[in-house]
Amino acid sequence: PFHPAFTQDKLADVLDLQRSGVPVPRTWHRAEDAPVGLRLVAKNHWGYGGQGVRLHENGPVDPWQTHFQEYLPADRDWRILVCEGKA
Repeated sequence: PFHPAFTQDKLADVLDLQRSGVPVPRTWHRAEDAPVGLRLVAKNHWGYGGQGVRLHENGPVDPWQTHFQEYLPADRDWRILVCEGKA
């Protein structure tokens, strides 16, 4: 039932949650804005199911399609679902 064309802008959603005080991984539009030495995950603004998610190793990225989150080691894949403005 899902298609990448129908997903919301993940960066906008995560930044809204972050501003609202919802505990989400710290997120930045540009890798340079993150604290020095912090391990980052690069993510596409669109997609689902882990599509486009990778550890950021200072390689080339499309700045118009990518945002960065703090890498949190975990034994599970944690997701936040937002319905009608509620996480």
